[in-house]
Amino acid sequence: MLNKSKRLRAAEVEQVMKTGKSARSPHLQVKFAPSGSALRSAAVVPKSLVRKATARNTLRRALYRALAASDTKLCKGNAVFFVRVIPKNRLTAVFNEELMELLPKVH
Repeated sequence: MLNKSKRLRAAEVEQVMKTGKSARSPHLQVKFAPSGSALRSAAVVPKSLVRKATARNTLRRALYRALAASDTKLCKGNAVFFVRVIPKNRLTAVFNEELMELLPKVH
């Protein structure tokens, strides 16, 4: 799980949604707004994609694990990640690969 200090609050998520740049990959979409501090993020798994809360939480935690494992030290700003499609297997590994592809596009 990502530290609470590295997660966005609701008001910050709204701000990123209004002002952020967007990028997509096969499984993820990101909205990114640059700022002077280290990367802070939120993970969103829509109910229209997965109905059960336990499955949504599993996907969200896999995305948070990928964020914690990835090298995001150079990325300064706030990001909201949306799961668009559920990966077939190896959730964290797939998310980690796509994070490394997405973050340079919006940073």
